[in-house]
Amino acid sequence: MKLRILGISIAAALGAVALPASAAQVGTGKVNFEGTLIPNTCKVAPASEDQTVLLPTVSTQSLITEGDTAGSRAFEIDVIECPDTIDEVQAHFEITNMEPKYRTLKNLESTGAQNVTVQLLEADGTPIQAGSAGTAFPVTGAGATRGATLVYGGQYFSLGGATSGVVKTFAEFTLAYP
Repeated sequence: MKLRILGISIAAALGAVALPASAAQVGTGKVNFEGTLIPNTCKVAPASEDQTVLLPTVSTQSLITEGDTAGSRAFEIDVIECPDTIDEVQAHFEITNMEPKYRTLKNLESTGAQNVTVQLLEADGTPIQAGSAGTAFPVTGAGATRGATLVYGGQYFSLGGATSGVVKTFAEFTLAYP
């Protein structure tokens, strides 16, 4: 009987020693990153490198409820001088000033409208989350004219009870090749 109690005590002690190691594992993880770089890529046409998209003036009444959208406007990114080895190109929108819940673009105007962001869009109006790539477009033509016109959009996105004021934000993009 004493040996059995001693055995149970040793097992319990060993389990208690192992418990902190197991507890330390809870809430941890690992994120691996992999990617591919290529030597020759397309160029963004100078007129598309730094552009301003003027969203229409809309009423705050159209942006009352969280998730409401209004005032969409399309924009284009012209891509030129693509090598023959590239058949498709897309814009990958970075997470530079991302609102984390909806992955939209924060309003950076500190005294401007509140509770509103800008949502990126595909040409058909489907949302694009910041940190994601938009639709890929086919590359056509030859030589210096070999390229594509990437068509995307943006619109106001309510975080709930948008207030009046100016909205200013930006989306950085990198050309990507699916």
